[in-house]
Amino acid sequence: MMRASLVVIMALLGTGRAMAQAAPATPDKSIYDLFDPVPDADLRGFAPDRPDKNLGPTTVDAGHWQVETDIWGDVQDSGGGAQGVYAADPTIKLGLTNTLDAEVTLGGYNFQRTKDAVAGVSHSVAGYGDTYVRIKQNIFGNDSGDWALALVPFIKIPTAARGLGNNQVEGGVTLPLQFPLPLGMTGLASTEIDFLKNDADSGHHLATANLLSISRPVLGPLGASVEIWAQNAGAETPSQASFDTALTYTLGSNIQFDLGTYIGLTQATPNLTTYAGFAERF
Repeated sequence: MMRASLVVIMALLGTGRAMAQAAPATPDKSIYDLFDPVPDADLRGFAPDRPDKNLGPTTVDAGHWQVETDIWGDVQDSGGGAQGVYAADPTIKLGLTNTLDAEVTLGGYNFQRTKDAVAGVSHSVAGYGDTYVRIKQNIFGNDSGDWALALVPFIKIPTAARGLGNNQVEGGVTLPLQFPLPLGMTGLASTEIDFLKNDADSGHHLATANLLSISRPVLGPLGASVEIWAQNAGAETPSQASFDTALTYTLGSNIQFDLGTYIGLTQATPNLTTYAGFAERF
């Protein structure tokens, strides 16, 4: 009996050692940087910020870069008599270290038209938009675990055409947190604090934007997400909120296409925004 027990114990220990040897170890990617890229075989799962309105916590692997852009967006606001179109506004990301990337969002093409129902006249403006520069520092969860957190300070450079922006340097910080949910769903909660220019004087004020998103794979490469977004821009500007939906389609391991809608929930929010875009990692 003793001998049989020893045989079983030895067999279990041998199996445990074999399983431990077979389990893939998480590679140490801290040795890589911008000039020594992470090998393709060790890249983390593709995780674009699109199509959420706010940012996710995952950075681009060191030495790699990524492009995320709207192909086309259409804004309709029947209450305010406004219409808008935007396109080709890429965010370009560059992995600096295993937990840090640099990002720039170019303003792209913007068209806005407003109509004065009383006077019966319309006003249109078109041109390039503002430019945003960010640094995303992942705090934890970049390569392992179901939870992830990042700190993302940013600055707005006033490059917008006249009538499309306020010609002021502004900035802020975003704190996105990713977490697991039942039934294979993933949650994203994000808080953004902005430092904005006052309309009436030379001072500045704080504004906040909050988002809660839930996403889930649907069928193969097809995924879906819903989110609630709300912005409080201070006493001078009416608050905005929207209910957003999106579909994503992943092609291979480095390309994602998306399309979605933003549905306005307040009078100050455009009634309906529809968009399509894509992201690709290199």
